[in-house]
Amino acid sequence: MTRSVDALLVGRLERPIFEDPKAQNLSRVGVIDIGSNSVRLVVFDGAARSPAYFYNEKVMAGLGQGLVDTGYLSP
Repeated sequence: MTRSVDALLVGRLERPIFEDPKAQNLSRVGVIDIGSNSVRLVVFDGAARSPAYFYNEKVMAGLGQGLVDTGYLSP
């Protein structure tokens, strides 16, 4: 039985990560965004209330190339 993405995210997005006591002392937090045509990595540095960009990289990956024709993501 497969679970939907919504079912997997229930309860996880209801509170900010920095309310978790284990995460309050983190100085850097990264976000990975995988889209159909690009992959982006952003690393934030600093306090939770005023983070600054530490690293920001975007690569055109073309994962969605040919998706309409084949129904599959490109490797």
